[in-house]
Amino acid sequence: MKPSIDASHIISLFGKSVSTPEIMTLWELLGTLNRPVLLSDENGEEIFQDWVLVRRKGLELGFVDSKYQEGSNPVLWGKGEIVLNQAYFYSAFDDVHAFKGELPHGLALGDSQDTVRRKLFRYEYSRHSFITDTWDIENYRLNVYYSKDRQRIEHIVCSIVNKPLPRDSEPVYPRLHEVIAAFGSDIWSRELVALWGEKGATEIRKKTLDSESDDVNVCLRSSYGADLYFSGNQHEMLFHAINLYANRRFESVDWMGELPCDLRFEDSPETLFQKFKRAPAEHSDDLKRDMGNALWHFSNHDMNVIYSHRSNRILQVDLYARGATRRNGNRSG
Repeated sequence: MKPSIDASHIISLFGKSVSTPEIMTLWELLGTLNRPVLLSDENGEEIFQDWVLVRRKGLELGFVDSKYQEGSNPVLWGKGEIVLNQAYFYSAFDDVHAFKGELPHGLALGDSQDTVRRKLFRYEYSRHSFITDTWDIENYRLNVYYSKDRQRIEHIVCSIVNKPLPRDSEPVYPRLHEVIAAFGSDIWSRELVALWGEKGATEIRKKTLDSESDDVNVCLRSSYGADLYFSGNQHEMLFHAINLYANRRFESVDWMGELPCDLRFEDSPETLFQKFKRAPAEHSDDLKRDMGNALWHFSNHDMNVIYSHRSNRILQVDLYARGATRRNGNRSG
């Protein structure tokens, strides 16, 4: 029987290419012939991440293209080395065995949430929490998922955080109340020019007029970190929604303008709900997708916030006119 492998050894290999002797030795220790492969999805879109699950070891390894992870120019994505950047350490479930090696920082799969927090108290300053807990520890991020009663660990994820994507320009961001006030404005309106400048308004008009659809998404992800939504017909296209993104959400740069209610993308879901004085109209969490979202209604607009259970940070803030149909499909992550 091959010896168990400790988590600290695997974490020490983060950033190593699959072609290095260290990773080659790791495959031998794990006794698996599976290897990561970066392919394309059913739409032909390149996928820059892959995972290798070793059921007998209770371990899953994540690999990423190095150029993608480094936040290099998108034309270089897929042309780097495949490097180790994630490790999942599992309790037993279905046909997956429990991880037998030592876990990071003295953690044990039988630990309760209170015990985990005590063991990681020295990193308390970095903790982001809601249903799960996340800490930034040394050069990696540690995320713990618990059983429903929070009396044991279901799995632990250790990962390198992808570097931020650089923006392709330094835009002037509009005030948030002006954006909301512009809902219902036509693409030829003064309000649009006031928000995005003459150049931006011209680009928006071109994209909406070139589209044959009555519902148009104008992507400003590489500059503003946002998507704009318009609906109508050839004679009139009205602005009715905006999505504001954290860095790396849908390969976007981060929106650096205002967020509602003094929110920050670094806020945990706990902080999100603390900043609002009333409960959301709708709220759901999906741990299988590592996402949660909460919807609030205001007098002249609605707001939907999407957050991650992996990073325990806000990923996206959507603002849209009251009564506008949510067509963009990004509301639940």
